Amino acid sequence: MQFKNIAAIASFIALGQAYIIPAGLENGVYAVRVNETGHLHPYRVDTADISPPAGRAVRRANLSTRDQHRCTGHTLNSGDCDAAVSKLQGFCGSGRHYDSAIMLFTHNSVTAYTCDYSGNQLCYSSEDAYANSQITNACGLYRSGWVLFSNNKNYGYDVQGASICGNL
Repeated sequence: MQFKNIAAIASFIALGQAYIIPAGLENGVYAVRVNETGHLHPYRVDTADISPPAGRAVRRANLSTRDQHRCTGHTLNSGDCDAAVSKLQGFCGSGRHYDSAIMLFTHNSVTAYTCDYSGNQLCYSSEDAYANSQITNACGLYRSGWVLFSNNKNYGYDVQGASICGNL
């Protein structure tokens, strides 16, 4: 079932269709999955159900030529951004498999997110921290954006209503 869900989301993303962060999401962690009508829908993840870390983090030293970043032009509330990023990094820890190809970490006006394009990635808090530093360097402090690592996964943060995970 998990493979079908990841394959369906990967197909959706491959068609160049971005996912729009729904307005009005309550604070929390969400796995985006295909619902019974075939549409992507955020399902709240009970943090008690999150699987334990899978391994040791590997921190990237710098962006490779295949990596890219983009700014999306929104000014973010600093407290909301820090809290959303903290949720993402707490989830990823020293390495975690994604519960779904798109994971959302919402705090008030900001959603931090990570997207797994290949279906077999681990997310790492140190990798997200590095991505966030690249976003800040390129876009400015508390400005929205994302970093895509080798066309396999990305990390970013933005406002509700923003288009994410269709940036291939």
